[in-house]
Amino acid sequence: MSHLQRFAYRGRVRSYAGFELLAAEAVVASATAERVTVVTASPTRIHTLELTVDQFLTGFAPDLTSTPERAARALLAARHCLRAGPDVFAPLTRILNALPQEPSMAQSSAANSQRGVACHADAQRRTCIELARFDGVVRFIPLESGRAFDVQELDEKQFAARYVHPLPGHPATRAAAIYVEYARHLGATEAAIEALARLTPITREDAARATRKLVEAGVSATAAAAKAEEKTAAQASKAAAQALRAAARKTPAEPARAPVASRTAAVQKMLGQRPAPKRSAAAAYRELILAGELTDAQIYAAIVAEFGPDQKNYVEWYRRDLTKKGANPPAPKE
Repeated sequence: MSHLQRFAYRGRVRSYAGFELLAAEAVVASATAERVTVVTASPTRIHTLELTVDQFLTGFAPDLTSTPERAARALLAARHCLRAGPDVFAPLTRILNALPQEPSMAQSSAANSQRGVACHADAQRRTCIELARFDGVVRFIPLESGRAFDVQELDEKQFAARYVHPLPGHPATRAAAIYVEYARHLGATEAAIEALARLTPITREDAARATRKLVEAGVSATAAAAKAEEKTAAQASKAAAQALRAAARKTPAEPARAPVASRTAAVQKMLGQRPAPKRSAAAAYRELILAGELTDAQIYAAIVAEFGPDQKNYVEWYRRDLTKKGANPPAPKE
């Protein structure tokens, strides 16, 4: 059995609406020096993946809160609610039949106490090895998918808030062994290699490979950053050139449009219509009658001139209306 098969795994942690989601469980069905067969789950199905070792170690991290047996049984149980391919049942059954006996909690706790270290996991089952505590500071090595290993430090309160699952039943020596395997492919600093070497044997070849991977990752990151910077500069230059061309082609500004009322009057004039009156015809009738300066015929002529030829002659009606309301209009002028 490959040492990779001695652990349960979780895929990459994904976020939704600002919250990190617990990644899917996974178990290693088989592993060679170059290839790894993984059984895992997606939101809709359980499937088998054929990956290179680099792809596997970049996309999956060990879940020290679980065991291969628990993960395999969970995947088997998930077949009742998720679609499962025909190549899933046999590997999971084979994994359950081939699993060795796990160390007891007492043995694991004893191994940790002898070394003075401990394993922890966060809410998403990402793990770390605690190396030491001094003056309220915790030194530890975290394992995060796709990232090189380094010794980090956090305040005790911050560490406790981040790594909420202590794992007293998991030996740090066993965790260190899988960390070394990841370091061979993801890279590790000299401080991380030295700390892991106190927990598990590390060959010079493995240490050199982990350091070389770290350098390669740094060079790749630098090259990617330089490429991104060049792309950003090119985009800025292109945008500036487009702005200059647009300014050169820009036409003179259109004259300000007239207010709506002016445009309406102009349209009415063009169509031979009169502008909208400032007073109503009824008000005009009453004003002209009460003034007493015009004959009834002249009043009607004034109304037609102001409001248009479609107006009817209501002089007598408005005179009677004013009399009824007590306005006492003057007698019609002869």
